[in-house]
Amino acid sequence: MDDKLRNYDLSYLEELSAGDTAFIKSIISQFVAETPDVIANIKASTLQHNWALLNSLMHKFASSLSFIGLNEINEDVKKVENSSKNLSELAEIPALIDKIVERCEIAIDWLKKDFEL
Repeated sequence: MDDKLRNYDLSYLEELSAGDTAFIKSIISQFVAETPDVIANIKASTLQHNWALLNSLMHKFASSLSFIGLNEINEDVKKVENSSKNLSELAEIPALIDKIVERCEIAIDWLKKDFEL
């Protein structure tokens, strides 16, 4: 993990919570606990070409990612959300999902370490 840099930015969450560390840790714990299932559902809907479900999942997931400050994948998430909604550029979705998943897994590893979860 040392070769992978922290890729999250909690400044939005810190501002939103007015520095309430218990609230911050609660949101982070929820993200760490729920994201693996969300990712599994995203992967499954992609494999099944269930674009409506993928669109819904990505729309909801985008909010979680903004709290954690995974800004590096914002455009990728929007692209998957738009492509699955408009049924366009569908061939690009699997590679985008792989990138999103990788970045989320890195963030989860760091969040677990940094917040002793």
